[in-house]
Amino acid sequence: MRILHVITTLNRSGAESYLADLAALQVRAGDEVHVFYMKGEGYWEQPLEESGVVIHGGLMRRNLEVGGVLALRRCIRETRPDICHAHMPPAELLLRLARLGSGKGYGSCPVVITKHNDEPFCPGPLARLLGRWVIRQANHVIAISEAVRRRRCREELAVAEEKTEAIYYGVDELRLDPGRVAEIRAEVGAGPDSLVVGTVCRLVPQKRVDLLLQAFRDLVESSDRDWRLVIVGSGELEASLQGEAEEFGLAGKVLWAGFQADATQWMGAFDVFALSSEFEGLGLVLLEAMSVGRPVVAFDTSAMPEVVENGVTGLLVEPFSVAALTDALGQLEESELRDSMGERGRERVAERFRKEVNEAAVRAVYHRVMKREQPCAE
Repeated sequence: MRILHVITTLNRSGAESYLADLAALQVRAGDEVHVFYMKGEGYWEQPLEESGVVIHGGLMRRNLEVGGVLALRRCIRETRPDICHAHMPPAELLLRLARLGSGKGYGSCPVVITKHNDEPFCPGPLARLLGRWVIRQANHVIAISEAVRRRRCREELAVAEEKTEAIYYGVDELRLDPGRVAEIRAEVGAGPDSLVVGTVCRLVPQKRVDLLLQAFRDLVESSDRDWRLVIVGSGELEASLQGEAEEFGLAGKVLWAGFQADATQWMGAFDVFALSSEFEGLGLVLLEAMSVGRPVVAFDTSAMPEVVENGVTGLLVEPFSVAALTDALGQLEESELRDSMGERGRERVAERFRKEVNEAAVRAVYHRVMKREQPCAE
């Protein structure tokens, strides 16, 4: 099968990381795989090429350019894919424009779209109209969680029930390097009796790291234990969040680790993984933290309940409640509870969230739409 993936960037983020894994598995299965990306620094370009994927594009400066539309049209004409698979709204729109007027020609192959997040199609009052026009090109829509399927595919975009389904991300079994984990704990300043809360995320409004800082402040004030907070990631709010931590008197208790290529080992150095996001399409970092045996704390919103089994693999709390978040972190001071939840989380990921399961489910969608070849809402 000849597959063309179209995606907005190849930056190091959730959808892009997922595509890198999926494309590599498809090559391994014997497919000819091409990836057209629109813009960005191309973090995944070299790993994809090394796995046997052919890379196109990457030259656009903005989300929409006439040159980008023409480049994608040319790419489709030259590669003649059996199926096009679009990821993220700007890429979905670019593909729709590139295929206009193709009729039964080179651009008429079946289209699958994966919805990777729980956000509206775009900002502004026309988001729903534009999103529905773009989604009409798709023969099938994959959502990365039931929450995304329900809220975005069905309610916002009006995709027919039978032409959308949830297919979860998968992760490999992640392995820890005990020496590296020990180094990180030393860097954090954690002693034998210290407890480390950590998160891995972009420092953007959606992630609500400000709420995590407030909860951590209250935890430190109410507990006799030596608590530490580690924030792995960077973003537009980094400076303001650091200022907030200083105002709270947490300067010696919080480590701002920035981007870390070995984020898995940092997760292994945490005693508790916390994610304070307003919403997540799925929450890939939750799967990664659970895979290395860490209990998780998150808000009971969007797709989080599909990943975290409350009271079993972690704790889900009232959305955006600092008090509830503080209380949940405090409950995990007990080592037996942390160990039990961590082990059950590892088992849950191994049973339900594996990359091979995801790839097989996506392949099944491809085969169905290649037989059906009727767009979602034409």
